[in-house]
Amino acid sequence: MIMKTKEYQNVVKSIRDICGFDFLEKKKRADYVEARSVFYKILSLSGVITQRTSDLILENEGVFFDRVAIRHSLINFEMYYGSSKFVRDLYHQLNGYSDLSRTKTKLEVFLSEVDIDRHEELLNIVEAKVNEWNDTPEHRLKHFFTN
Repeated sequence: MIMKTKEYQNVVKSIRDICGFDFLEKKKRADYVEARSVFYKILSLSGVITQRTSDLILENEGVFFDRVAIRHSLINFEMYYGSSKFVRDLYHQLNGYSDLSRTKTKLEVFLSEVDIDRHEELLNIVEAKVNEWNDTPEHRLKHFFTN
């Protein structure tokens, strides 16, 4: 058995309730991929990710993901966690399952050390830089093909 059945079902139900969608559907959209990564991380913390069990993890749900996909997701978890508010919020809402306290991104740490009187000045500088990035030919070409 992968986890105690009740505990496994509680984790799946909790993630589905928080996300508002069935993260176990085999979709490649970022929110589905990231939610599954959180799921695998929680299972990994419970000690259930092994070569044998990784092939069976989602069999309970009628969905099959191989160990390569699971391993890839686990390897990328830290990247998702560091760059996605969705992942951090989901991970920390799963009280009792996650081991990480809410950690700040490098930008959050840096900004927390800046005097609040300087925030307006920083906002203007950042806004100008982001607008500059959005005005590059590569960015316009990327959005031309995705819209």
